[in-house]
Amino acid sequence: MAIATLPEAPAPARLTHRRRFPVRPGQVAAWQLAAAGTVLAGAPWQLPGIAVAATGLAAVAVTAPRWRGRFGYQWLGSLVRYRARRGAPAASEAIDTVLPGLAVSTCADRAGNRTGVAAHGRFFSAVLRIDAGIDPAELIGPLLAGYRRAELPPAAVQLVTWRVPVGEEQVRTSWLAVRFSPAACPAAVEARGGGTAGALRATANCALALGLQLAEAGIEAHVLDGAALREELAAALGATPGAATSIAEHWRGQQVGGGQQAVYRLSGRVDVADALNRPAPDDAAFTAVSLTLTRPDTGTEPDVSLLLRAGAPAAQGRITPDTVVADLDLPAYRLDGEHAPATRRTLPLAL
Repeated sequence: MAIATLPEAPAPARLTHRRRFPVRPGQVAAWQLAAAGTVLAGAPWQLPGIAVAATGLAAVAVTAPRWRGRFGYQWLGSLVRYRARRGAPAASEAIDTVLPGLAVSTCADRAGNRTGVAAHGRFFSAVLRIDAGIDPAELIGPLLAGYRRAELPPAAVQLVTWRVPVGEEQVRTSWLAVRFSPAACPAAVEARGGGTAGALRATANCALALGLQLAEAGIEAHVLDGAALREELAAALGATPGAATSIAEHWRGQQVGGGQQAVYRLSGRVDVADALNRPAPDDAAFTAVSLTLTRPDTGTEPDVSLLLRAGAPAAQGRITPDTVVADLDLPAYRLDGEHAPATRRTLPLAL
């Protein structure tokens, strides 16, 4: 996971998080077993010793080298998952192809607030659309405040900034998303009726509370209802809402309609505010930057993910997502073999 450098700002807008050593305990254990096996095998010139040494060398080869931000075993895992996804049936709408099983409903409270809640697996998400005049960097503080909310703490919060170049102008859309885990707050779910209905109400309360925090900070935001949420998700994907759009994943990117897209993990050296405010190049179809703060199993500081999805116009062979990212001049690793799941993580659902 990329560890990003957040901007210098007053205390409420700063985020401190652990610097993670890139080597995981499982890799160290594999190296130790390889070394111990080689020593215990005895004479290395005999067949048993040669076999053990070769096995140990193979274990080190797939766990030690790191290329483009991933270790060898991670590349192998990406290849296996990519091949498993090949041939999956397409849905009638693009968003259902990218997020199979997604269920979107509208939760209405007694005050008349209508909140769209997307259920995917064991998580529930709600989304707020931010006024176009708000600087995305100003949303980092409210995003962190929403993450640290003591009552109904979200499993994750996300800021997505989508930019489309139109002539000399930049059309910008920003979303804030909250993801709620019923398993993490069972009492809150039971207090609101229990089951799926209780989870929907709890998620809606999370989104409305975040909207209230934004209003207190002078930021205008609108909680999306169910119909608007589906339309905004389709637009964020780069598809036409309500229309059939073909999607084909390839190793180095994916085709959405007639345009090419690819997802990149931004380097830990990238400043978050700079990435969020970077204009889309004139020859791009769009750029989308996703900042996600996820609650870890242990500890209180969030895991930080900073992803970039770049789109190239249809029928423009010389313009590709790679050329768009090169024009952005941001150090990034293309997530080969992982573009479908990575695309899901760039949609405003805080997945």
